[in-house]
Amino acid sequence: MSSQIVLFPAVKRVGIIRRWARNIATYRKIKARENTIRIRLETFATGLRKVGIEEDVITREMASMETALRVEISRLMQYARDRSV
Repeated sequence: MSSQIVLFPAVKRVGIIRRWARNIATYRKIKARENTIRIRLETFATGLRKVGIEEDVITREMASMETALRVEISRLMQYARDRSV
C-alpha cells in the first residue's frame, strides 16, 4: 500500500496568492515582477523540501502556484486598467 502526501488545499492558498499578487502587481518593471515571482516560488519550494515533500510533488505545486499567481496578477492589472478608463 502506497501513501501519498496531500498538501494543504488550494483554497487555503488563495489568501497567499492574492497577497503576493497585490504586492507584485505594484511593481512597474517587469524584471522586478519576474524576480519577485521567482524568489517567492523558490522560498515556497524550500519550505516544502524542509518538511520532506518529494521533488516531483514540489515541481507540480510550484507550477500550480505560479499559474495561480500570474492569473491573479493579470486580473488585478486588468481591473486597474478598466477602472482608469
